[in-house]
Amino acid sequence: DLNITYMLWDINFRLKDYLTSNLYFNSALKNGFEPKIELQRKLAYNYYLSGDERSMMNVFWYLLQEKEATIDDYSLGIYHAILQWRTANALSWANTGIEKFQNTPGYEIFYGYLWWIYREQKDLKMAWEYLRKWLQINGKNPLITLNLWYLEEAEEKYSIALMYFKRTIHLNGDGEFGELAKAEMEQIEKYLKPNKN
Repeated sequence: DLNITYMLWDINFRLKDYLTSNLYFNSALKNGFEPKIELQRKLAYNYYLSGDERSMMNVFWYLLQEKEATIDDYSLGIYHAILQWRTANALSWANTGIEKFQNTPGYEIFYGYLWWIYREQKDLKMAWEYLRKWLQINGKNPLITLNLWYLEEAEEKYSIALMYFKRTIHLNGDGEFGELAKAEMEQIEKYLKPNKN
């Protein structure tokens, strides 16, 4: 009985017995529980909580092939793929996300992920390309302006980097990105001050 299997998953999940919970989850999936994608999302989360990142990524591989997969599903899959150095998966999913969700509110995040991937690979030319596309779609996103500093700093253009920190603070004030920009700005200003010794 799929409903009993699902209930046993829920009980074991609440008891934090993720291994047993995963067994019931997989059983429900194999026996045709619907909606399948909801179960896949919960299973991916379950594997995340239990520290089984490999199994979590396998679930994302299937989940992101579902027609009902959302921007958030793709975003989580890409995020974890980047963290685990699964660059081929992250690139493929980001490009699919752009194609599938183009003109859907929030789809510009995929350009952000492509920026991150190429930045990690030290390919600053491609990183710039995707960051500019991201910026064109959403010029008031403090995360974008905060990250513009990285590319400028990498090229030792500190005064331009400072400009982006100020813009981030203007956009985000006391928010997380604004606070981070303030801290980074202080470090750059110390570096730029002439040494009086």
